[in-house]
Order: sequence, then structure tokens, then C-alpha cells
Amino acid sequence: MLNFEVEILAREIIKPSSTQIHGMKPFNLTFFDQLTSEIYTTNILFYSINNIFVDSFNGGIPFFSARAGCRLSEFLKHHELRSLNKLIPCPPFSREFKSDLAPFVCQATIFSCGGIAIGFAASHKLLSASKVFPPRNEVPKYYLSTKENLWFPESNNYITKRFTFDAESINDLRAIAKCDLGVQTLSGFIWKCFIAASWTILASSKPSIVVKAVDLRPRMNPPLLHNSIGNLFWWASCIADIADETSTELFELVRLMRESVEALDDEFLNSLHGEQGFEAIGDLINQLEAMFSFEKPDILVFTSWCNFRIYEIDLGWGKPEWVTTPFGEVGYDFRNLILFARRKCGKGIEAWLTLDEKRIFFVGERY
Repeated sequence: MLNFEVEILAREIIKPSSTQIHGMKPFNLTFFDQLTSEIYTTNILFYSINNIFVDSFNGGIPFFSARAGCRLSEFLKHHELRSLNKLIPCPPFSREFKSDLAPFVCQATIFSCGGIAIGFAASHKLLSASKVFPPRNEVPKYYLSTKENLWFPESNNYITKRFTFDAESINDLRAIAKCDLGVQTLSGFIWKCFIAASWTILASSKPSIVVKAVDLRPRMNPPLLHNSIGNLFWWASCIADIADETSTELFELVRLMRESVEALDDEFLNSLHGEQGFEAIGDLINQLEAMFSFEKPDILVFTSWCNFRIYEIDLGWGKPEWVTTPFGEVGYDFRNLILFARRKCGKGIEAWLTLDEKRIFFVGERY
């Protein structure tokens, strides 16, 4: 384990150069934004040395300058997730109402070798990952003009680990799953390991539920700009009958997830329009509530950055060496969360799993 200290050298407020901001004005939050949790979403971008507030537009944003007591190459060699919290300006995924920070805050940390880590936190009500990372296509071809659930005891024994899958292993799993999509295949593989862990370690036969975040922008007719601001996503959910061994086969789990995603089609989106939209959302929430009404179900949440060009960000130092989100010690609030991202080499996928100690060890043995 790599131990190092980070010293905050300066705290300042960066304000606009002009009090007149080109006629911009506040925007009302959309319905999807209002449903989004009041948390800070955090990210860190690493650059090697050789490529190196809500009611007031004039209030500026906090900017922290810091110094790390190690070399960037040493840090990247270990990929020590627990240390990532030192490189961001506030605790990861912290509640906004517990913070006196602005909706966006940034920290620049300089390593002893001169390498830089840029960490930032933004209110999830304002930004989603699709707005942070460069769009795949600036203008799409057809473009025209129950929050808290206390199923689990409060426990701090949840651990985040990073697993990498190369192209060959993904192709092998895709052949078994009979699926063309790498992320969907890996989701099924991790779900299968998760179910096996519940059976083996906890002797649990509780229902196993998967929830997956689905971007609604490309599903609209016509498709919306990929980097349109806001939380334009919905949850695709499915449940596996773990009492039936055939229903926990990899290809069957992948099929369940595929069908749940395909259900978020044009007809579904049209049901959200106009005055009937509120009623449709209410029905969907009732369906989710009914699914989650089982006594302490096993719930696994998936989200993916694989369609985001996370390594195309250029803040003046070229492309980053590594882009991550500090899941190091997020605690029980983000238990059973899996996030996928492309590797910088372009071949393979890395997965960040936050599970309890027993399950993370079980999955690691089968990795």
C-alpha cells in the first residue's frame, strides 16, 4: 500500500472576468434532475509531467491548490483507490446539504515529479457524466433543432476494488453469453458471481435484482445531443429467480438485462410527454417499489462510462494518463455499485466494484 500525504497550499475563489456573462440566466431543474440525489459526483484526471454558487453567477467557484508527497508514477503503479479521496476537494458522493461548498469545486494536486491530478466535484443535479466528457458526435445525424431505502444496516465494511478485463477474456465471455455487447456481458458475469457469493457465503436465497442506468438521449426521436446537460437517464431493472438454477446461467442473466434495457424504447419515452408524464413516472416508481418490496433483496447497480470519451479530455496538458472516480471509501450509501470504463489503451474494460468484504473476496477469487 502506498502511503503519502497531501498538503493544501492555497484556497481561492475563481470568479468570472466580467460581471456580465453573455446574457446567461438560471435554468429550472427538469423532472429527471429533481429526482436525482443531492450528492456531489467526483472525478480525477491524472497528467504526467511531460504533457502537462447557485444564486450568483459572480460568486465564483472554490479552487484548491495542493501538493502530494509522492511521484505520480508511484501512485499509478499501485492504483491505490483508498488514497483517491486525498485528491478531491470534498468527500466523494457527499450530501450537498452537509457542505458549504459551491455546486462546483476543483482541486489541482501537484506530485513531487511535477505530474498533476485534477479533481473536481459537481452537483449531480447540474451535471451528469455525459456533460463532463467530450461527446462522441457533436451533432447526431438525425438531430433537428422513495429516494432513501434502508434495506441494509449502516456498515463501513464496503470495499472498492478495480478489476480489468482484456479483449480476449471479454470475447470468451461474450461467446458464452451469446451477446455482442461487452459491458452487458461483463454485467451478467459479475451478477452471476454476486448471486453465487450470496449462496455460498451467506446461504441466502433472497431475490436478486439488477438496476442499470440507461442514457435516454440516443433513445429519443429525434436523438438528443449526446452532451445535453441534465440527468436524462432512467433505471432499467430486472429480477432473477435464483431458486431455479437455469435462470442464473450467464446467457439467461444477460437476456434479462437486455430485455429490461430494450423496454426503454420510443413508446416508453412518449408516455413521459405532456400532462400524462407525471402519471407515467408515478406508475414506474410504483413498479420499482413493488419489485424492491421483497424482504431485504440483493440489489446490484450498474452504470457505464464506456460510451464516454474520457481519455479525450484536454485541459492544456494533453490527454490524461488515467481517469477515475474516487470510490475508495464511499461507505454503505454506494454499496453494490459497479462502474465500467474503457481502458486508455482502447482494448479492454475496467470495472470498479463496491461490495462488502466477503463478496468482494469471493468475486476476486473467480476473477
